[in-house]
Amino acid sequence: MKRTAKMLTAALLVLALALPGTAAAADDTPAVRISEMMYKNHATLQDADGDFSDWFELENTSNRVVRLKGWSVSDGKTVWDFPADATIPRGGVRVVFASRKDKTAAGESHTSFALGEGETLYLIAPGGTIADRAGVPEHRRGVRGVLREPQNGKPARAL
Repeated sequence: MKRTAKMLTAALLVLALALPGTAAAADDTPAVRISEMMYKNHATLQDADGDFSDWFELENTSNRVVRLKGWSVSDGKTVWDFPADATIPRGGVRVVFASRKDKTAAGESHTSFALGEGETLYLIAPGGTIADRAGVPEHRRGVRGVLREPQNGKPARAL
């Protein structure tokens, strides 16, 4: 009976580590995930420069403020580091423009890359572990982005 309980516990731990958003329990990394993204943005969200750049949203699913010092994002070719003072409030979100502008100004963050059709966006935690990843969908008429479900990270609906 004890052996069965140990095997069940180990299996549950492996399953928990494999699910998105559950890394916080294992290594105290805050639960941050890519919750939404928009590419080929023409009218949805305008940045402070007046441009309609690609963007993605990070969601903090924990009950504490997440400081993004040491965090980065990548399109698989370019890695962009968050500024040391960037944060996400507990239970809150942070929009990041994927504009190729490589700057932080007026409370906005702009990566050094844009989102590309069919690419994968990676969220990288301090230490280099991948905290989350999301595929940029292929462009379809009228569809420019994806809102992800909180639990399994699969596309919930097209934007």
